[in-house]
Amino acid sequence: MDYQQIVDRIDGLTAPFAVMREPDTDVVLWFEGDSYSNFIMHPYSEEAVGRRPLEATSQTDYQQSFQEVKNYLNEGVVDKVVLSRVVSHEGINSHSLGTLFAHACQLYPHQMIYLWVNGNNVWLGCTPELLLSYNANTSEGQTMALAGTRPAVGSDVKWDSKNIREQAVVSSWIVSQLKNEGIDVRMGEVYTTQAGGLEHLRTDISMQIPDAVVAEKVLNILHPTPAVCGQPRAKAMDIISRVEKHDREFYSGFVGYHNDNGMRIYVNLRCAALDIMANRAFIFVGGGIMPDSVCETEFQETEYKAQTIKRVLKCS
Repeated sequence: MDYQQIVDRIDGLTAPFAVMREPDTDVVLWFEGDSYSNFIMHPYSEEAVGRRPLEATSQTDYQQSFQEVKNYLNEGVVDKVVLSRVVSHEGINSHSLGTLFAHACQLYPHQMIYLWVNGNNVWLGCTPELLLSYNANTSEGQTMALAGTRPAVGSDVKWDSKNIREQAVVSSWIVSQLKNEGIDVRMGEVYTTQAGGLEHLRTDISMQIPDAVVAEKVLNILHPTPAVCGQPRAKAMDIISRVEKHDREFYSGFVGYHNDNGMRIYVNLRCAALDIMANRAFIFVGGGIMPDSVCETEFQETEYKAQTIKRVLKCS
């Protein structure tokens, strides 16, 4: 991959456009002109965009939202809620958009990297989570259950019970939802995977998808998974809309592309909205809250996750 050529090409583009690099490959995909419509940038929900101005979540606000979520969990209303926050990062204009994208590709070879520019909307993301892959030529489909987070310590170290349960909730939900729609799924073993300086528990899930219509149906079934909202899904989403003091915008939505050969769609995690005029980035991060979750631990987890994008923005 010639990074300087990528930087120069991106910096010479006129909006709207998108650029994407898939995990474990040097191939960069370009979406501009007629191909721009093949790129997908979908929000968390239609109600999650533009209602409130972007601003950072204070630790006090996070603690308040956390306690509200814990009350719902203790009352048995839900089993899990994913609580997000916004982290502000000042000083992004010392590097061009092309430089930021190329630096992200260098830092995170095993993650999907994207840059999306549409008018004043500029988003940069480094996501480890595949939502749906569909190959129209072979009818093969894949997804994954990715949940549980800790600093990278090595796969030989045992996970705690909270993270194991959190990931099991996501796995069982995905499989049950697909089976309820008559889709035959094959689930692999749970294993530890690394994304940047963090580790997650992951289960790979494969299936047969006969055509693009069914693929679209599967996408709608999967989004949003309990990994980004909670369980039961409808109740968790309702709680999120009431306790979070920000709009999620495109965070925890999905991003990727589709064409005649199929689609590759990822969950939009480890992402940031770049406010070019204000020289500021708003980094979106979150974590799953369970009945035994501790506020300080969960807040620290979001700090770890924010470092993924901060390393890119600092270009260091």
